[in-house]
Amino acid sequence: MAEEEKIKFFKERTVLVLGAGASKDYGFPLGAELKRKIRENTSSLINNRALEGAGYEPTEILEFSNAFHYSEHSTIDQFLDHKTSLRKLGSYLIAGALSPLEQDKNLLKKGGWYKDLYQFLCFSEAEPIVSNLSVVTLNYDRSFEHYMTKTIDFNVPVPIPLSDC
Repeated sequence: MAEEEKIKFFKERTVLVLGAGASKDYGFPLGAELKRKIRENTSSLINNRALEGAGYEPTEILEFSNAFHYSEHSTIDQFLDHKTSLRKLGSYLIAGALSPLEQDKNLLKKGGWYKDLYQFLCFSEAEPIVSNLSVVTLNYDRSFEHYMTKTIDFNVPVPIPLSDC
């Protein structure tokens, strides 16, 4: 895309809203997959008492396990919307399911649309095209933020002050 077209693209305020599908190509699960992964993790965590070590009561763990196991909700989000008393434990389990996937090797070498957006926004230039851009992510994972932060930190040239030349 020509530079003029890029500037026109973000001339108006632009908001990118990212849902779960935004990180699918980077190995992160969609709703039903995340639900399955949490179900599997919950079964093994109950057996080895890891949740008790994190401060959760056995009765709360059992309540979550039973309710989640028999839940017909398609996603963990829907389940926690209806079982608000289990949100804290549910959030802990979501983090436990996703944190092993938040690795540089899954994000930084993959390319994909994160890389395309980074290049489109000209972050490697002196003046990136970001003044009218906002990004709202509805994901539990932090892959987009991590990719952009690491890529910007390690690829944007640091201006050299004239006094150092």
